[in-house]
Amino acid sequence: MTKNRLLLMCSLFSLSLTGCHLFSPSETENIETSDKSTEDVEEITSPEKEPDPIPEEDAKNTVSFYALGDNLIHQQIFEYAQIDDQNYDFKPIYHLLSEQIANTDLAFINQESIIGGDTFGFSGYPAFNTPSDMAENLVDLGFDIVIGSNNHTLDKGSTGVQNTLNYWEPYSEDVLFTGVFASQEDRDTIQIVEKNGLKFAVLAYTYGTNGLVPDESYQLNYFDPDLITQDVTRAQELSDFVIVSAHWGDEHAFEPNQMQYDYAQLFADLDVDVVVGNHSHTIQPIEWVTGEEGNETLIIYSLGNALASTISDRNLLGGSVQFDFLAEDEELSIENVSFNPHVIHYEEAIPGDILSRTNFEIYPLADYPEEKAAQHALVGFEDNVISVEKYQQKVDEVIPAEFLE
Repeated sequence: MTKNRLLLMCSLFSLSLTGCHLFSPSETENIETSDKSTEDVEEITSPEKEPDPIPEEDAKNTVSFYALGDNLIHQQIFEYAQIDDQNYDFKPIYHLLSEQIANTDLAFINQESIIGGDTFGFSGYPAFNTPSDMAENLVDLGFDIVIGSNNHTLDKGSTGVQNTLNYWEPYSEDVLFTGVFASQEDRDTIQIVEKNGLKFAVLAYTYGTNGLVPDESYQLNYFDPDLITQDVTRAQELSDFVIVSAHWGDEHAFEPNQMQYDYAQLFADLDVDVVVGNHSHTIQPIEWVTGEEGNETLIIYSLGNALASTISDRNLLGGSVQFDFLAEDEELSIENVSFNPHVIHYEEAIPGDILSRTNFEIYPLADYPEEKAAQHALVGFEDNVISVEKYQQKVDEVIPAEFLE
C-alpha cells in the first residue's frame, strides 16, 4: 500500500526543548539538571545546518522506521535494573531487540512512565517516577524519537515536567524528546527530525492525564480537533512526512474504541502519514485509512507494552512495527509495513511470591523458548496462560495478515 504526496523542501523551526521558568521558588528545590553525555546516535536538525540534498544521480531516498509501544517501568523493573545505590542499567532487558533498534534510521518509543526527578524517589503504579538513567539507556540503545506525552506525564506535577525536560536536554542534538513542553513557544514549535535528506515532523497527543490538570496548558497536548488541525497543517508546510503519537483507547482492550476510529479518520482527512498509537497495553489492529482526498494514512492503533511488569498475560504481548519512508521522483510513500510481536518475560525472584520478579527480558515471539514460557512468573497465577501458540493465535486474530511477515 502506498501513500503519495508531493515532496516538500522547507526550512525548519528551532528544536529548543527548554523555555521560560514554570515554577514558584518553593517548587524549584526538586528541579534537577543533568550533565550526562553520550556518544552521537542521530542528528536532530538545527536552524544553523542546511539539510543534505538528494543526490541528483539518485532520486530515491529511503528512511527505515522502527517503533515500540509503552515503556512502562514498574517498581520490580527498576529494582531489577539497580546496580548500586545511585545507578541503574536497563539496557540488558532490551538486548534481543537492540541490534534492530540500533540499525534503524529512526527508532521510536513512548516513555510511558515519567522520568520526573531522582530526588523524588522512584515509584511504580499508580504514580510513576522512573530513574533518570533510563534516558541515557534509551539513547545508548539507539532510539531517535522518544515521546513523553501520556496519562502519566503529570505524575510528579510541573516539577516533574521540568525535570524530565532537563534530563533530555543534553541529548537534544541526538534524540528528539517531544510531547512535553516548557513554554508556549516550545509547544508551538513544530519538532522536526531530519534523516537522509528527508524531514519528519513529530506531533503527540494524549486523551488525558489521570485527572491531573497541568499548571500551564502548553505543557502537553490533549486531543482536540482544532488544535490537531492547526498543528498538522503547519507541520506539513515544514516537513516531508508527519508522524503522530496518539495516546488513546481503552486499557486492556484488543479492539479500538469509537474515539480512536473518529480521530483516525480525522488524521487521514488531514493527510497525516502515520499514526503510532499506544496506551491500551495490548496490541491492536493496523490499517490504512482513506482520507477525504483519497490519500491513505497508516494507523497503528496500539503496539502494546514495550516493557512492563503486570499481573495479566494479555499485557505481556506487545510488538514493534517496521516500515520504510520512501521518496522517489518527488513522490512520497510508506512501504514494507510489518508487525513483529514480542513477549515480556520475567520470573519469580522468590518462589511462591508472585510480586517478586527477576530476569526481565523482551523476547521476539518467534524466538521465545517454551521452556522459558514455563518459567514465567505468571504461570499458574489466576487464569494466566503463557505460551507461544496462544500468543501467535492472538496476533493472527488482531493484526491483518498483510502486515505479518
